[in-house]
Amino acid sequence: RAELLRARGDDAVTDWEEASTAFASLERPYERACVRLHLAETLLAAGERDRAARTLTAVQEAAHAFGYRPLAREAAELARRGRLLPAA
Repeated sequence: RAELLRARGDDAVTDWEEASTAFASLERPYERACVRLHLAETLLAAGERDRAARTLTAVQEAAHAFGYRPLAREAAELARRGRLLPAA
């Protein structure tokens, strides 16, 4: 649902939070990290910079732990674009 709303430009923080929770219960770390990246992007657009930074840190931690290098680069790029402190 969140991805469909994103495609229409109609996504909201709560949509991505729900998706993240759903993937956490499925124990799918890559998919959850991707969802959290979109959540961070949506948080940033909503002006919630602190939450966006914390979410990006979690994405970076998962990306490094599981070797998801492209995802780590995307998270770092979002942090750069959002002028957040660089995530590891």
